[in-house]
Amino acid sequence: MRLCLPMAMLVWLFVACHSPSSQTVSSTTDSDGTLHPGVLQVTHSAKVICVSAQGTSNSAAKCNVNNTLLAPTESTTVDDRVYLICDGTPPLRCTAECSRQPTTVF
Repeated sequence: MRLCLPMAMLVWLFVACHSPSSQTVSSTTDSDGTLHPGVLQVTHSAKVICVSAQGTSNSAAKCNVNNTLLAPTESTTVDDRVYLICDGTPPLRCTAECSRQPTTVF
């Protein structure tokens, strides 16, 4: 019994440290070009995926994450802050998802 409890705690710790938590960040650009950026502070290395990007009449657009252009489903890695703006013909709306990168345990 003594061995089971520490093992269970070790498994829980491994899962808790490795389970990714994700957050969504959105940005819009008005038809006059006024930007409404999305900003998200992260305290760890994170993968950011462009979930959606739409421009005028559903025209193609991209997510601009920290000056990296991403089409929907493309991703990049950030270490401190996610700064999202939409790239395309306004009005624009884009969304990205930020997920914690797994860490290696030795």
